[in-house]
Amino acid sequence: MRFLKLFGSYCLLLVMAMAGTAHAQQPVLDKDYKLITPPQKTDSGKKVEVVEFFSYACPHCADFQPALDDWLKRKPKDADFRMVPMVFKESWKAPAKLFYTLEAMGALEKMHRKVYDAIHKENQQLFTDQAVIDWAAKQGLDKAKFEQIYNSFGIDTKVQRSVTMGRAYGVQFTPAIAHCGDAAQQARWLEGVAAGSITGALALGADTVTAEATDGGWRLNGSVRHVVDGDRADEIAVVATVMDENGDGAPAVFVVERTIAGLTAERTPTFDYVAHIADVTLHDVVVAADRRLAAVDVAGGVERTVAEATLGWAIPTVGACQRILDMTVAYVKERHQFGVPIGSFQAVKHKAVDMYVAVERARAVCQYAALVLAEGDPAWRTAVSMAKAAAGDCQRLLVRDGLQLHGGVGFTWEHDLHFALKRAKAGDLLFGSAAFHRARLADLLGLAA
Repeated sequence: MRFLKLFGSYCLLLVMAMAGTAHAQQPVLDKDYKLITPPQKTDSGKKVEVVEFFSYACPHCADFQPALDDWLKRKPKDADFRMVPMVFKESWKAPAKLFYTLEAMGALEKMHRKVYDAIHKENQQLFTDQAVIDWAAKQGLDKAKFEQIYNSFGIDTKVQRSVTMGRAYGVQFTPAIAHCGDAAQQARWLEGVAAGSITGALALGADTVTAEATDGGWRLNGSVRHVVDGDRADEIAVVATVMDENGDGAPAVFVVERTIAGLTAERTPTFDYVAHIADVTLHDVVVAADRRLAAVDVAGGVERTVAEATLGWAIPTVGACQRILDMTVAYVKERHQFGVPIGSFQAVKHKAVDMYVAVERARAVCQYAALVLAEGDPAWRTAVSMAKAAAGDCQRLLVRDGLQLHGGVGFTWEHDLHFALKRAKAGDLLFGSAAFHRARLADLLGLAA
């Protein structure tokens, strides 16, 4: 079977060049295009098939649309074209459902450009089901019919198929700061982080920091407590609230140099003396306009960033528990009582086994959450809270029994065991305790009283 698979909006530029320029150079593998491994079957038989993976939330896709429309007018007869909406994060699901609903109603050609304009020119937040349904009704579509199709099993199935298809084609996205920044900002800071020349911290100040527009920039005021590495990071991503002319607040993220005038970061004493936890205060801190991260869905990006940071503390908490387990097992093997190792006593064995089971369980849940986040699975919220709750429960058991099985020496602060004990306890408190995340799970699953 003869077929061509081109994916991503920018890959389509190659197709346009080949179709519109008689003397275009032959494309070069791994430079102008990539082979998809494994090869994917087409829906168009022997025809050339061009697939655009896109999202209404993507500003690059919106900018590319006019060029794509021009190419479609000149599309070769032996080529088929189709669009597949991507869902790389939860807030992109509603726009994907909107696409398939418009397609099912025969309104896609009329409304496709309008959706892009609503999000990127009119700044309408079409990232929830209700927002999409209300917007569609305002466009003159039959609201009852639209809502029925939008919430149908068939539309959900198409969205899930598009997610599966995107993974099969190897569509990739830059994580981390890309949740809130554009491509230029990703390159500006993430390359330095990867190279080790830049360190960063996250200050969640949506409720305590405000941002006000100034000539060519923004003025930040407020404070954030308990910022991990806030006293020694090169750059701090500050989540603040920007007020509009109606007095409504919206989240925004600003990358602020720690040494900038008006910013103070004071390390606060904690029982984990190794951890760097700081209180960050911003007083009339002025940053340039290009330091405001420019993603379309900043609120969704902040939520995803917090989820990754939460899992980022759940995992080392389990690591600290593993260290407690290793030290405890080694100790009960060498500590003798009544002429035998105390590890030979049944009561001690039972505690050690319970500790082992708790660590393995928490590790498995954390690994599951990491895979869910990496794959962009819609279950990432519940998975992260499950992981943080499991890590918190694990540390509670490991700290208690690890300390007890070490006996009197375990209560001595000079013993190395306390490095792991304190890190495990600190890990439970940062970004929500086990109790907090169990309550959040109940809300997410609709089980709250």
